[in-house]
Amino acid sequence: MRESQGIRRDEHEDGGEHDHEHGDDHGAGHNASRWANSWVAGINLWTDQFDGTTANPTDAKSTIAGVFIQNTTTLTEQFSAETGLRADFVDPASFDKRWFLLPRISLLYRFNPAWSMRLGGGLGYKLPDIFTDEAENRAFRNVLPPDPAQVKAEESAGINGDLNFRTILPGETVLRVNQLFYFTHLDNPIILTRDGNIAQGELTQDSNFAQDSELTQDSDFAQDDNLYRFGNLDGSVRSRGIETNIALIRGPVKLFLGYTYVDARRQEAGQSVQVPMNSPHQASAVLMIEEHGDYRFGLESYYYSPQARNEDSRARGIRFSG
Repeated sequence: MRESQGIRRDEHEDGGEHDHEHGDDHGAGHNASRWANSWVAGINLWTDQFDGTTANPTDAKSTIAGVFIQNTTTLTEQFSAETGLRADFVDPASFDKRWFLLPRISLLYRFNPAWSMRLGGGLGYKLPDIFTDEAENRAFRNVLPPDPAQVKAEESAGINGDLNFRTILPGETVLRVNQLFYFTHLDNPIILTRDGNIAQGELTQDSNFAQDSELTQDSDFAQDDNLYRFGNLDGSVRSRGIETNIALIRGPVKLFLGYTYVDARRQEAGQSVQVPMNSPHQASAVLMIEEHGDYRFGLESYYYSPQARNEDSRARGIRFSG
């Protein structure tokens, strides 16, 4: 998703504190100790072209041309503000819409050398394409690429805030803590829906697409003769959550701990249901021992809580280490 700031990274490419995959590649630091003001402006061009195969006809092509302007103002040693505006022109048009205007704002306040706080928000969008988690989970089998003339782009608005702490513990151990809070509202969510049997749709049972040799005959996918197509949910998606990251660093030893809570729900026909294929609770632990140019050793462990499926069932939680 292209955006300005504040949209959650697991659904979009964030231009905020996260990474999204979403949007603005321009930025400026806040290290001045007195009043300062700077402007950045530029243009960008994104082009994508993907040629599918006979078995998986996933051809896709798009072009995004944009202009942006950004201002960074450091008012005091403690307070700074960053604002920006971006305009993107997209081809092919998304449901006859070619222009997206994306404002954003980010405010940073330093309480002291150890504590700081940031608040931000902005708008974003994501063009329809076939490369989604739902389609990939089906190995793109029997999945029709979205038609830009029939499927609207997702448009989002979000705010986020984070609190940061950094200190030096005894033994020259560095402790860093980041606590993030966010809220995102998504209009025109793009969803993958079942649309009848292949024999009654655009693909036939004897097509190469229906006989993907990479899928075994006894797999769930091989037994599924339904056709799948993209569309827009007649409603919206609201997501909110928190993310906690802790880092302990002492010499070559680094320990990273993380926890994420995501409450993502679809609002449709007066009902609120959990977004499928989304784990509400996620945790991670990574231990690294590294001497640059000499050796590197690491251990990592991850946990994903049970998640809802499209078929009104729930998948089990997942734990893995390595």
